[in-house]
Amino acid sequence: MQLSVWQLRNTVLRAFLAALFSSPLPALAQQQAFPVDVSKPLVRTIVDWDEYTGRFQAVQRVEIRPRVSGYIDEILFRDGQLVKKGDLLMRIDPRPFKTTLDSATAQLASAEAEQRRTRIELERGQELVESGALSVQVLDERLAASLRADAEIVIAAAAIRSAELNVEFTEVRAPFDGRISDRAVNIGALVVENNSVIATLIATDPIYLEFTGSEADIMK
Repeated sequence: MQLSVWQLRNTVLRAFLAALFSSPLPALAQQQAFPVDVSKPLVRTIVDWDEYTGRFQAVQRVEIRPRVSGYIDEILFRDGQLVKKGDLLMRIDPRPFKTTLDSATAQLASAEAEQRRTRIELERGQELVESGALSVQVLDERLAASLRADAEIVIAAAAIRSAELNVEFTEVRAPFDGRISDRAVNIGALVVENNSVIATLIATDPIYLEFTGSEADIMK
């Protein structure tokens, strides 16, 4: 019987496969399986976190400015010093303001004397009008003078309060606890009311920590 080349190849391949699968398994395959270490899964709480770059920012920051104009007599802080609320930082020459206060006090005393005089004249005028010795027109003038004297008392008292405030404002004090910057003026310098910057005061406790994140991160 003649076989074609293709049939011969198939016959040889079938014989080879039959011999391969009918032979016993290699010794290595018949051995016992290798031992394998088994570990149970760990159960832990995982916190999802992100990392950002931030910076510290003061809760309070203020430029110290004088409330009155004048020449600086004393500087009572060191550059970079920690200060407490109410600490005296700087003193402006108070003499012009004390002179103004003395003048306002004297003006009040004069107004009080004038008030007493006009009241006495008003009381006398009322008696004279009742007896017919003084006209009603003159009495009205005395009443107006008494009212003006009363107003002068109020004006003089307000001038005293203003002068007292100016004397108080010659002492520049810390508005809150914090660290003060280096001085921007020196002794003898002229500072202008509400204009000249003496130093900068920054609160140190508490403080903010500021950082920037995307909208997606914030929503997450």
